[in-house]
Formats: sequence, structure tokens, C-alpha cells
Amino acid sequence: MITAAFTAYKLFKGLRVLFNQFVLGKLFGPALDLKKLGKWAGKNYSGQLKVFLFFILSPVVTGATDGIGLAYAKQLAERGIPIVLVSRSQEKLDKCAREIEQKYHVETKTIAFDFTKPYDSYGAVKKGLAGLEVGFLLNNVGIGVDPIRLTETPNCEKVLNDICHVNALSAAMMTYYVLPGMMQRRKGAIVNNASFSAYIPVPFMSVYPATKSFVDYFSRGMSMECASHGIFVQSLMPHFVQTKILNNNDPPSLFRPSPESFCRSAIGTVGRAERTFGYFPHHILSWLADMLGEKVVFEMLRKEFMNVRSKTLKKLGVAPQD
Repeated sequence: MITAAFTAYKLFKGLRVLFNQFVLGKLFGPALDLKKLGKWAGKNYSGQLKVFLFFILSPVVTGATDGIGLAYAKQLAERGIPIVLVSRSQEKLDKCAREIEQKYHVETKTIAFDFTKPYDSYGAVKKGLAGLEVGFLLNNVGIGVDPIRLTETPNCEKVLNDICHVNALSAAMMTYYVLPGMMQRRKGAIVNNASFSAYIPVPFMSVYPATKSFVDYFSRGMSMECASHGIFVQSLMPHFVQTKILNNNDPPSLFRPSPESFCRSAIGTVGRAERTFGYFPHHILSWLADMLGEKVVFEMLRKEFMNVRSKTLKKLGVAPQD
């Protein structure tokens, strides 16, 4: 009887969470009025939001003008929100900014910065943020690693340095820069793009989920820390989304959506969930993982990534270390 009651309670709680995020989120959008979180300096956008968007920009995994970052930016631009774009390539930033301005008729600002650099190189970012009233921050910048053993990774020391700086340090540093203004105004929202791999470790890519776990735990801690100041912080943990990082030409599917489909869903969870997979089918995958249990899931991942590892080593021309 007690077990049945507990199961029923967990089911009810889970359904309520999903209803709030994906039914109400789809019908009514974000629970926060994004336009009232910050003030744009331009005369044509008084009272609207400043958004700091970080594109996934790495020659290893993706470009600056696609993927989740660009799709999320367009969702914000559709709402008439001016956007500040931060990424490494000024040329690509300019191209993306022009596209957004022409299609959505919103003002943009760009800041060129390479997030592989250490903390004492953030001067360009601080200068670009100076005088801006930031109401919303999307920490989206990130890079991946080859799915092979750490000891098989070419130029491993640089890879480790770069991925820790880009995936982990950037989220903390950017939050540090925008948080004082949000606390002073007692309003704001921060969305940190973690990953489903923060929920389930992935063999042969151990460093990547470790950095994403940092983002997840950092977000959850900041959420509790900042709530009393009227600041919403979210850990966003997408599963696979059909972007260039997957390095294939497969069409989008139910469980591997396009960036546009994913972000249309994810933006509706802002203000509704401090920790979310952002997309209903990805929640189903998390349920399946919970039901199967860690040992089963880990063994499935190990077998899958053993095959991927073999192909990657062959492509890189690296001898396996077994």
C-alpha cells in the first residue's frame, strides 16, 4: 500500500512538472516577461531586454551561425528583444547579426572573444559589457572532445585546458559579470546550457560530461543562491539535437530534433523549471534511463562508444591503447 501510494505520488508529481513546462510553456511561453528583465540603451528599444548569447564556436564541433545558440537567439528576436552576441570570430558574428537584424528588425551588438583564454584575458568581454543593463544571460558556448580514451587524445594537454575554460570557466565568469546588476535591480534570468551527459556520464568522453556536470551543479547552486533576489537560474540539459556537432547528415527526428524545434520548446520552460531537459521527448529518455538503472545504461553506452571509438581512432590515425 505504501509503495503504491509513493509510486502514485511520484507519477503525479512528474506529470505536473511536465504539464507546467511543456503544456503551459507551449501555450503561454516563458513564465517570466523577458522584455521587462533589462533595459536596452538604444532609443528604439526602451524597456526591452538585453540578451547575452554565446554561440558554440569551435572549429572542432560547430560554427558560429547555427545550432542551439542561433536558434535560441531567433526565438528571442521573434519577441522583439535586442541581442548581444559573443563569440570568437568577428566576421561570423557580423554575418549572424545582420541576419537577425534584417529578419526580425531588432538591434544587435557583438563582442568577439575566444573563451579558451584564461580568466585574465576577459578584458574584451568586460569592456563590451560596460554600461549595459543585462537582464538575461544565455551561457551556451561549448566544445566537445573526440570519443576516445584520454591517453589516446592528440595534444591532450591543450584539449583539457580548452574544454575546461570554454565549457566550465566561461559560465562562471559571465555569471560573475552580469550578476551584480541583476541583484541591484532584483530581477533577471540566467540559462546555462549543460547537457544530458551531465545527467548520465559517458565513457570515452569523460571530460566533456564532467565539465557539463560543473555547469549543472553551478546552475543549481546559483538558483538557490539568487532566488531571494528575484533572479531565475536554469540548468538546461538537452540530449542530442541535430547540429553540426553530431557530424552527420541525418534529418531531424522526434528524439533528435532540429535546433529550432528544441529551442521553441526550451524557451517556454524559462521561469518554470530550474532544471530541465527542455524538450518533452528528452524527458522521456531520462525516464527510460531511470527505469533501466545506471548499470544497464552505462553498459549500453560503453558498447556503443567502443564502436564509435574504433572508428574515431582509425580516422585520426591513432593506435588504440588497450
